[in-house]
Amino acid sequence: MPAEEVSAEVMWAALDCPSWFGWQCVHGWNEGPMLLGRLAARIDSLPRAGERCVALGWPLVREGRKIHTGSAVYGEDGKLKAVGRSTWIVVKPVT
Repeated sequence: MPAEEVSAEVMWAALDCPSWFGWQCVHGWNEGPMLLGRLAARIDSLPRAGERCVALGWPLVREGRKIHTGSAVYGEDGKLKAVGRSTWIVVKPVT
């Protein structure tokens, strides 16, 4: 990895949180905590350290306690850097 690129782990992290926010912004959320069940990603390129990027997320579908979302990161040049698909699990309250 060239020193001027961020690590793949940072890119994975950049795909994680926006996927949840994409669901929350569209559907709202008051059902309690969710946990990331799975994150699959395709990283096409890594941004340079200090490069301004845009990370975004969107809802896909809900299946009971499973919530499926998407996310992406675009570089300063507007090109897609990475895309992800997440499965979030709604935590059942302890009774």
